[in-house]
Amino acid sequence: MLEVTGSAAERLRTARGEIGQAGRDCLRVLLRENCLEVIPDEAKAEDIAVEHDGEVLLVMDRDTADRLSGHKLDYDEQVSRLVFI
Repeated sequence: MLEVTGSAAERLRTARGEIGQAGRDCLRVLLRENCLEVIPDEAKAEDIAVEHDGEVLLVMDRDTADRLSGHKLDYDEQVSRLVFI
């Protein structure tokens, strides 16, 4: 399972609060050409949820979850970007 650091969790909480789009209740992780993309989306029953301190921060499909298993997501404040560490 993908792990999320405290700094990444804070950034994701902020981003989720900024969504404000009807029908977009979560943040979804997509892998496109080995690049991580996080977009507002609707949660689906088959999604895998990534939690931090008991709070769901991200959702993803099973294939993405398998590919990200064992990785850790962090937030790099110098470049204002989520990064793998």
